[in-house]
Amino acid sequence: MALQLCQQAPPSLAILDYDMPCASGIEFPAALHSSGHFPMIFLSTRTDDATVRGAVDAGATAYFFKPIDPIKLIPTIRTALQRFSELQTLRGETEQLASALKASRHTSVVVGLLMERLQLPETEAYNQLRHYARSHGRKVADVASEILSAAGLLNEAIMQIGAAPTKRGRALDSGLQKS
Repeated sequence: MALQLCQQAPPSLAILDYDMPCASGIEFPAALHSSGHFPMIFLSTRTDDATVRGAVDAGATAYFFKPIDPIKLIPTIRTALQRFSELQTLRGETEQLASALKASRHTSVVVGLLMERLQLPETEAYNQLRHYARSHGRKVADVASEILSAAGLLNEAIMQIGAAPTKRGRALDSGLQKS
């Protein structure tokens, strides 16, 4: 029942006993994480490294040994919430950086293609790409990604067409075989 409630409305924080009667301490968080990410604090009487490592691998933000004093748990809750918030911020920044890096790579490749095909210096090739993007009300990175995608489709088509014999090619082949 608790799992269903958590899946309907993901909690801001989960405090889990490692040895729960309905599920193992690892199964429950795995099911909870499918509905979203949030900090988790594990409580347990187990002190072995494998158990603590298992909790950390399951997403534990903190691990507390029982018995616990509820007053001592409050700073842990505050710390877990703060650290989780910081991690979420870092994840977002990492995704933005990865996206920017990918866009930059695509732009660089397209600039290189323009340099080669049009015999332009790098600055001029980039300026031409930027002009094209602006004239279409688009971002340079988006245009570069589309150009690379289209080039990939063209290359795939060329490979398939080149591998499939044409009617004329089959006729030439059969004519050669009759001779």
